[in-house]
Amino acid sequence: MGRLIKILAFIVLLGVLTWIAAQNSHTVTINYYKDKAIPLLGYDVGPDGVRHARPVPVYLLVLGCIFIGGLLAGILLMVPQFKLARENQELRRKIAEQREELDVLRKIPIGQSEEEGGLTEPIPTS
Repeated sequence: MGRLIKILAFIVLLGVLTWIAAQNSHTVTINYYKDKAIPLLGYDVGPDGVRHARPVPVYLLVLGCIFIGGLLAGILLMVPQFKLARENQELRRKIAEQREELDVLRKIPIGQSEEEGGLTEPIPTS
């Protein structure tokens, strides 16, 4: 049942994206500063021999912004996860050290010190 819901959600998302593309198919030129085009989108050389920004469809602009926003949000959400992973690694190391110390302490007989090998206090007899 879960797989069917995922397939239906994908089909609905595909339909929404197709509708956005159909409604926004006209083109625009994107200049980011004083008529300078974004190099990633490329240039067209006009009849006057000057390079102009290549026009892009609006739906690509919208979907590109959504994609970049999702990517940035994902990166920002991963930062706390890396901090937690590092903290977990440190805590596991401390647990391992404490277990080793506990194993050493369990091997020492009750009433004997590690250095002397004998009794630290006399055992009272009743």
